[in-house]
Amino acid sequence: MTVDPGPGSVPDAADEAAPPGLAARTYNDLAPLVGDPPAGPGIAIHYPAAGYRPSAVTGQHRINSAAVASLICGLAEIPTLGLSALPAIILGTSARQQIRETGERGEASRSQG
Repeated sequence: MTVDPGPGSVPDAADEAAPPGLAARTYNDLAPLVGDPPAGPGIAIHYPAAGYRPSAVTGQHRINSAAVASLICGLAEIPTLGLSALPAIILGTSARQQIRETGERGEASRSQG
């Protein structure tokens, strides 16, 4: 005894003619379609992202982070009523030592802080 699926149902012949993605009935049927493609001839080609160029920044172009922190603490003295003055002095002193040792930039930021 066969059951008539009724009007609007898709006959089995249409399932066979449909693309594999549309004919899949379970996740296991979709697994081969969405998995990784098979490995090629063994040569991997790397394409860099569009518009991205790695910069050639050396140690001479870096700004010392303690100098920047000293500048920020120095600028924050006004709203904090001078509470950030001591951290600005301490950070400025350590930044001066680090700049002399590493050759980084930031002497102006340190002195303004």
